Amino acid sequence: MTPSHPARTSESMSRFRTPVQKAALAVGALFLVVGLLGFVPGITTHYEQLTFAGHHSDAALLGIFNVSVLHNLVHLLFGVAGIVLARTFNSARSYLIGGGVVYLVLFLYGLVIDHDSSANFFPVNDADNWLHLGLAVAMIALGAALGRTRDDSGQPVGTGDRAQSTTPRGPAL
Repeated sequence: MTPSHPARTSESMSRFRTPVQKAALAVGALFLVVGLLGFVPGITTHYEQLTFAGHHSDAALLGIFNVSVLHNLVHLLFGVAGIVLARTFNSARSYLIGGGVVYLVLFLYGLVIDHDSSANFFPVNDADNWLHLGLAVAMIALGAALGRTRDDSGQPVGTGDRAQSTTPRGPAL
């Protein structure tokens, strides 16, 4: 008796085939977890002082990173975006590099604003600033290094099934 559904191969079951897609998925999942943890009392200290936005939010994720409802929502949105954009090679690469640029801008924002002013609406502190710089460097590096479309020999990599073919190519006859 023949099965009514064709057998699934490991390749067809693996939705995220390339390293850059896997990296975008992992980064997106990490942002989702961080966004959720920002709403958990105990993991977020001074939870009762969590405000929607602004420098008056004294809540701190892990007792270190200032958070607000807005800050947590941005992490959740970044996480959803990473998971959705991990579905294709190009969008995964764009997510990592573009997201890295966004975090670089956030790092610079955190350096130039007065943390006790209304300009600190996100809110950020020194620990957030260094974390944002680290995220920027890591995301841009992942997107650039894993998002290459050619290997050292000039052959296409990671952009589709043909590029993934391992069939040796000989001279045309």
